[in-house]
Amino acid sequence: MALPDGSIGDFLSATLLFRGPSGDLRGILNYFPYGAPGIEAPGNLLVIVDPDYRGNGIARELVAEADRRWSIDFYQQDYTTEGRATALAYLKARDQR
Repeated sequence: MALPDGSIGDFLSATLLFRGPSGDLRGILNYFPYGAPGIEAPGNLLVIVDPDYRGNGIARELVAEADRRWSIDFYQQDYTTEGRATALAYLKARDQR
């Protein structure tokens, strides 16, 4: 992925994949611990779920695994409407444990 100035840039992301029973890719989570200048702030998550499989808990499973692995600040993220609902549901369930 190129940065806005066209350069490749020096940033790292960690990626989690969610695959269905047949091995088909159904969801991706990218975590940017150091950010990506002009694209993602440090600590941001980017979650993408196949539209045909949304509403099945895939994003919540990916977010839960990211939370287990890394120190995620859920309050500094930029959310879509669906992403905000997923994060709030996850945090509510997590905090009830």
